[in-house]
Amino acid sequence: MVLLLFGSMDAMAAIEQAIQVKGKVVDNIGEPVIGANVVVKGTTTGVITSIDGSFAIDAVKGSTIVVSFIGYLSQEVKVTGNFLNITLENNTELLDEVVVVGYGVQKKANLTGAIATVGAKELEDRPVTNAAAALQGKVANLNISNGDGGPGKKASFNIRGYAGLDATYSPLVIIDGVTGYFDDLNPNDIETLTVLKDAAASAIYGAQAAYGVILVTTKSGKKNEKTVINYNNNFSFNSPTVLPKTAGSLEFSRLFREADINGGGSGIIDLETMERIEKYYYDPTSIPNNVPQRDNPDRWADWGDGRSNANEDWQKAMFKNNQLNQQHNISIRGGSDKTTYVMSLGYLKDEGKLRYYDDHYQRYNALAKITTDVTKWLTVGLNVRYSHEKSVSPAYGMNPGGSVNDMIGWTQVVWPTIPVRDPNGHFSPAGRMVFIADANPQTSYTDNFWGTANVVIKPLKGWTINADFTYNKWMNKRSYSKGLIYSYSVSNEPYLEGGFGTEDTRVWQESNNDDFTSMNAYTTYEKEFKGHNFKIMAGMQSEYKKNFGLYANKMGMVLPGQPSISTSTGKIEAWDSLDHYATLGFFGRFNYDYKSRYLFEFDLRRDGSSRYAKGHQWGTFPAFSAGWNVAKEAFFEPYTSILSELRLRGSWGELGNMRGKNYQYISTVPYNATTDYIMGDKRISAFGAPNMIAYNTWEKNRTLDFGVDIAALNNRLTMSFDWYRRDIIGLITKGVTLPAVLGVNSPDTNNADIRNEGWELTLGWRDQFSLASKSFNYSVSFNLSDYQGTVLKYSNPKGLIYDYYVGKKMGTIWGYTTDHIMTDPAEAKAINDSGVQNKFGGDWVVGDIKYVNLDDDPNINDGNQTLEDHGDLSIIGNDTPRYNFGFGFNADWNGIDFSMFLQGTMKRDLWLEGPVAFGLGGGQWGSNVWKNTLDCWREDGSNPDPWLPRLYLWSTSKNLQKQTRYMDTGAYCRLKNIQLGYSLPGAIINKVGLEKVRIYFSGDNLLTFSGINENFDPEAPWGGAYPISKSISFGVNVTF
Repeated sequence: MVLLLFGSMDAMAAIEQAIQVKGKVVDNIGEPVIGANVVVKGTTTGVITSIDGSFAIDAVKGSTIVVSFIGYLSQEVKVTGNFLNITLENNTELLDEVVVVGYGVQKKANLTGAIATVGAKELEDRPVTNAAAALQGKVANLNISNGDGGPGKKASFNIRGYAGLDATYSPLVIIDGVTGYFDDLNPNDIETLTVLKDAAASAIYGAQAAYGVILVTTKSGKKNEKTVINYNNNFSFNSPTVLPKTAGSLEFSRLFREADINGGGSGIIDLETMERIEKYYYDPTSIPNNVPQRDNPDRWADWGDGRSNANEDWQKAMFKNNQLNQQHNISIRGGSDKTTYVMSLGYLKDEGKLRYYDDHYQRYNALAKITTDVTKWLTVGLNVRYSHEKSVSPAYGMNPGGSVNDMIGWTQVVWPTIPVRDPNGHFSPAGRMVFIADANPQTSYTDNFWGTANVVIKPLKGWTINADFTYNKWMNKRSYSKGLIYSYSVSNEPYLEGGFGTEDTRVWQESNNDDFTSMNAYTTYEKEFKGHNFKIMAGMQSEYKKNFGLYANKMGMVLPGQPSISTSTGKIEAWDSLDHYATLGFFGRFNYDYKSRYLFEFDLRRDGSSRYAKGHQWGTFPAFSAGWNVAKEAFFEPYTSILSELRLRGSWGELGNMRGKNYQYISTVPYNATTDYIMGDKRISAFGAPNMIAYNTWEKNRTLDFGVDIAALNNRLTMSFDWYRRDIIGLITKGVTLPAVLGVNSPDTNNADIRNEGWELTLGWRDQFSLASKSFNYSVSFNLSDYQGTVLKYSNPKGLIYDYYVGKKMGTIWGYTTDHIMTDPAEAKAINDSGVQNKFGGDWVVGDIKYVNLDDDPNINDGNQTLEDHGDLSIIGNDTPRYNFGFGFNADWNGIDFSMFLQGTMKRDLWLEGPVAFGLGGGQWGSNVWKNTLDCWREDGSNPDPWLPRLYLWSTSKNLQKQTRYMDTGAYCRLKNIQLGYSLPGAIINKVGLEKVRIYFSGDNLLTFSGINENFDPEAPWGGAYPISKSISFGVNVTF
């Protein structure tokens, strides 16, 4: 009873202490903050503020209430009474954010150039082999293409589109202040990426920065940070995004015969074989998948005689689904009051998607960085990176240099009636699979070492001196061979393919070595005086690169299974190469701002290059930029609660581009060791005519940029917009035509000008609200960009339309205009009688295409293929990707996080051709029938409203001229990544010495929306390429 009484009294006391606390949350100018989170610290009790900023919450006196909202600094207030007035201060973290720029850092709010940044989180936990692939769609007008999905393949990328004649060039990549490459960089080592887009932002890097710069900062330790160990992994299951869809053997053989007969042939596949094809199609157990050759009964029927009767899907036979890739990374970092350090190791293996053959890619990465303050004014550092790559891929056919893509192209024209394996279970020689199975693979090893030593001296307040030296050693070794290739006879006996013997085998070995050194030295002084901020920087940079290559091959391998030059006995060939270049640059930059309100920057770079002749080696390249932060003006203060930033900026700059070959100013004489002339019993060697000298100099890249940056609603909403125009003056291209009597071609010269014009928009929104008394945080991002290139100057005196000409838009597609597919025999007869379409062929019949006559000439033709006379050709499309976009969504709540990212192109015209596009038309050995090929005109009238016309086996010239009807779209939207993760509660994992444990599931390229031909991936719209992957992955990220 006594215990119960005292227990009741304690409960009553607790009830008395729990009071309802009311209050109001306002911002620094007294406006109510709607939707702010109000939580009792250490509990799950929480509410959100109403439309007038008010709230009511139950809390115990003496407890602490935490108030937070996006765009404001969090406030903690002790409960002392029944009512609280709480004022939230603006969080200026966004405006005070520091961004890495060329040779330094700068407040983001003071930037006057076009710059974008990407954090490490954007690259985490993705099953990608290189960092560029993970960036796709993340930055407006950073255009990234994954044109090949083979193991370890590198993505190509550019900033702001065209930089040449239908060409784009990669930006300069700077890793921790030194020129580097994305290819061998572990994405897990990246801390931040800064993309410098316009001339003003890039100018400080001069010669190699004409097409933008990507600054990569790798992860580092922090001062006074305890030692932190992190391990993360990723296991992904990969399958092709798109494979051409075969029609099957029965439909193939029927349409293949019909297409051959349409052109006057006999059908190639005889009726007896047609019966066997049909029988095997409906009952594969009833007969074997092949028969012996008529003329050689101990050999299985080959492609040439067309008598096999299998029903194969060669695309599915070639590639496997759910192939396993894996990544592992471990890092350790930390720091004392004077020293910071980080070390990391990474391992990646991409197994490849080929079903029967060894194709894989492995990479090991290591990183070590240490920085220490020797004194208050002297800091030294060492940064070392190393990567080792191994790439294995099968060689194709009798040519060991043949690539996997050659084999893929082959399988796209192999008939489905050709078996993968013969009735005895061996690879069928007709399918050429044996040509890979018995060939020795191509193996490549690449080692890349980077070492940078740097020193920072601070002799006086505001004055800093930086210097660094870098050495890079790149080594690549590649070997491949042509061994003995065996097939098996009907009687199951092996025989050599192609009649080759041991004496015809050959081994190739090659090695390349690069030695690269770089030195930077620069000094910076900054001073503030009554709101006026000045910063001056000046320095120099030098680079030197030397390449040495050695190549050899030898015939007659004694041990074909172990290819080696030393164990081969036949003829040997060997040659070498030596190449080098050097650059030297002097640069300076002046920055001024008045209270972050008025901004100005001037950059100047003087560059010299060994690639050009004396008198042409040096160029001077200036850049100017200015900005006005309207939100800092006194008259704008009443609106800062809505717009915290409104910055207008503009820039102009000229950069030099060091394009062209080394030694182009030296006249060389070609030497041919084995000509077609024989003296005695030997082929003689000979010298050719000397080439003409090209006195080229720098291409000049002039960029004009106007932009606006906005931050609104306490930085929850951000927007950035840029318009730009980039003129490339003196583009190195073909020179003027020379008289044939000279016997040499004109050298490439600074002979063309182009203009690239575009714009880019980036939007962001971030916010939070209370869900089940927990803060739900989310953000949305969107970017959209466009560009178009135009020729301003080019040597094309005849105005040929299939060459470049003044006014031509890059990516222009010329073609004919389609009228319709003819269904009336009288219409076809009239075309034959008039000869109006004789340019494309004769004997027009129903099912053929009728073209539109666009000019006064009674016949349909291409005139002289000039601007003045292009006949009935017109511009029917443009294959430049237009309106590229990216859309992202991120959210986290109570340890659960979710993200998704979509990327795509809104407009792109494509003319798809080749056997994957239309199937038939490439002849007996260059044609196939896909499912969508079946939607064509048929002789039996079974398809009265077809998409495709009458098809001819041996020609596309009549009905498949480049034309409006069969233009395709390259527009698409792809779910690039979707991810769901869960971080275990700290209260649990801290007990076992863990700081963070996150488990996640991720999907890449899982959904694609596009109207393109179903046999093509819109991201890589060409046939014969290794397919891009879609993947499901999972992993864990643990911090100790």
